Amino acid sequence: MDDIQAFEKVAQGYSALLLVGGGLGMVSVGILLWLGGLAFSRAIACVFGIVTGAIGAWLLLPEFWWAWIVVPAVVGVMAMALHRMVLILMGEALVGVGAVGWILIRAGALESLAKQEAFSSPQAAALTIEQTLHILGQQVLVISERIQNSIQNRVPSDFVIPAVLILAFLVVAVILRRWVAALSCSAMGTVLIGVGMIALLLNKGSAPLTRVAEKPILYGTILVGMIAAGTLVQGFLVPHKRKPRPSPLLTEAMNS
Repeated sequence: MDDIQAFEKVAQGYSALLLVGGGLGMVSVGILLWLGGLAFSRAIACVFGIVTGAIGAWLLLPEFWWAWIVVPAVVGVMAMALHRMVLILMGEALVGVGAVGWILIRAGALESLAKQEAFSSPQAAALTIEQTLHILGQQVLVISERIQNSIQNRVPSDFVIPAVLILAFLVVAVILRRWVAALSCSAMGTVLIGVGMIALLLNKGSAPLTRVAEKPILYGTILVGMIAAGTLVQGFLVPHKRKPRPSPLLTEAMNS
């Protein structure tokens, strides 16, 4: 709880424009994914492919300027062609990250963050967007190091549950591909809505993370309920894309 409150104190100095703008953007995109992601599966997969391709080009081919154009474009087109599979993989990644994150948090990977400089220096005045991004970058680095060290100290048996969940998700996806894609969109949308609302409430100084930590069962139930509702809405209301029927004249010509 102390670590959460320390972060909220630091966040009070974040740029209001970044918190409000980013929060509204995440909530808007989240609502789209939550209730209608399946209807825009090609566009979502294409954007995901472009972002993934850009990150890959930055990490693997930083010295080639053309890679920043070619790789995102190629990956984006491939993702758009395999849009339903991409949605399922996005959902599977969310399941894996959530399961592993829960194990690491329970193991104390993020304890004593309040002692780190990036989480213990509340700002007297509001920061600019650049300063806010700099502090956020420092916080991400601290958390990344903690997670990396915690993973190295785990034994393989600690990750049996995440592996089983990922495998089960994949097996169900093979059987119920459309419904699992709807579930993936709903889950990602719900997460974005939650993060966006947290950003907006942090700007108001409402201590949203402390409230969630105090009532995890309540907010966990709301999370599961939103995911289920979004999945049902998309599964039943988003129309199937029927395959075009061949022309009667063409069928008659082929039979004759």
